[in-house]
Amino acid sequence: MIPQRAFHSEEAGQARQSAPHSFEIVVLFTTVRETLSALQAAGRLAQGVATGIRLLVPQVVPYPLPLDEPPVSSSHLIREFQLVLEDSQMETRIDVRRCRDQWQTIREALRPRTVLVIGGHRGWWPGRKFRLASRLRSAGHQVVFSDPE
Repeated sequence: MIPQRAFHSEEAGQARQSAPHSFEIVVLFTTVRETLSALQAAGRLAQGVATGIRLLVPQVVPYPLPLDEPPVSSSHLIREFQLVLEDSQMETRIDVRRCRDQWQTIREALRPRTVLVIGGHRGWWPGRKFRLASRLRSAGHQVVFSDPE
């Protein structure tokens, strides 16, 4: 049995760096459309600031499967995002983390007081993304929402 805290991380970037930026904006993957909107918003936030952008993709692997055998290959996800980011002028690192517990993986992947951008719009009822944002704010992070419309 794989412990709850276990995760596997694979990183690839449009622009590799020898050392991570002292300040980075993290875009949390939700859906493709929302994440693209969040990446654009992160690019606007990063303008004029010496920062990098990291796309954090927590890939939850169901318990019947071994953690190192997700239903969708991590390298496939990385290739898909590299294609999407190909035309972008933003320096972006793609960080895919296979995990069992999404919240715990997100929490462990972030530095203290991280600036996060999450794609989505505020509806009349707070959904999963807004509950997650609330938990992230409680943990001391800054959360910005980007509406894809």
